[in-house]
Amino acid sequence: MKYSNKIMYTILTLVITIIVFFLTSLILLIIFPDEQLEQVLKTSIYLSIFVSFIISIIGAFLLKNGKKEYQENINLENIPPEFEKIYKELYSSHISELEKERKKLKFSTTVQNLSIILLCISYGCIKFDGVITSEGVRSIIGLIFLISFITSIVFCFKNVGYRRKYVGTYKDEIIGSFVKLVSPNLEYNKVISLEINAKEEYLMANFEDKRFNRFYDDDYISGTIDENVHINMCDLHIQNVTGGGKNRHTEEIFQGLFCKTNCNKNINTVIKITRNKIKFLNNQNRIEMDSSEFEKYFDVYSENKILTMQLLTSDVMETLIDFYKKYNLEFEIVFKNKNIYIRFFTGAMFEPKVFGSSMDKQLLFMYFTILKFVLNVNKVVNKTLNEMEL
Repeated sequence: MKYSNKIMYTILTLVITIIVFFLTSLILLIIFPDEQLEQVLKTSIYLSIFVSFIISIIGAFLLKNGKKEYQENINLENIPPEFEKIYKELYSSHISELEKERKKLKFSTTVQNLSIILLCISYGCIKFDGVITSEGVRSIIGLIFLISFITSIVFCFKNVGYRRKYVGTYKDEIIGSFVKLVSPNLEYNKVISLEINAKEEYLMANFEDKRFNRFYDDDYISGTIDENVHINMCDLHIQNVTGGGKNRHTEEIFQGLFCKTNCNKNINTVIKITRNKIKFLNNQNRIEMDSSEFEKYFDVYSENKILTMQLLTSDVMETLIDFYKKYNLEFEIVFKNKNIYIRFFTGAMFEPKVFGSSMDKQLLFMYFTILKFVLNVNKVVNKTLNEMEL
């Protein structure tokens, strides 16, 4: 979350706490007019503190684990006509059915979340022995606890079905059609990769972070462009889990889009282009490029300086700089023999929004720019290789 959102969340927590205090006091005084005012206020204070505690825990979890909305960086002012055409075609064909599924899931998720909050609050009230002395109040709270428990269980199971249908429709109807419209030679499959072993290829790329023991891959895109150029992409989530029980620690290694494509010539070396903040142990292999602007954003590592300078021409560097400056999407590239490996630090890819438009334009445009960037990088690199003598 942004800093302003943290302030807003703190203010919202305080406002909700005050509202709960006054509402609890009012309801208790109306239902039990004979109850002592001191006891009513004491009960309201305890309940308000408990509600504030629950909201703070939820907020801390969201602040720590919330997914960064990378598509917020995407500028929609200068959208190419090609994307507008694709978006309008998909929107007119699928928005009605997709929104219907999304609203079902949104309602079910909202009810489930509210039920869980009420469940926690009522449980806390029951545990406050000696604070709530009225048998009538305790009976009402017990009834709320029971209803909240049953409701949360029921809607938990309903959510599973709604989410499966909504996500499945989005990936099959929207993403599948979208990828085909961006490039007719590309195919999308949400479950199965027919051409590559994602884990083997990721290890082959030899990115800096090679320590992990959890590897999840899905949402595969593959195809052949030109005659001998193959492209394979997939969504990856990589973790390193250590310890167990209370000492269990999960380190997020990488989550985003991983791509493998091939060159039309074998460069017989390895060239790594990384973000500036990543530092390799062997800095002796770092190559200073002749573009000061490129140096501001990227570091280049290779054992073959001459070939690296030949391959990373001004056109190639400009392609990388323009993409990063325009969309602020972090990525790394590895040129290894006849392959090009790219990974984009986007977070989870090809997942629809529940609390937002199912056909979110910024999100789809981010997918569009990444796909086009991969195709463009392959094009300019292979063009440069054709002009080189290896």
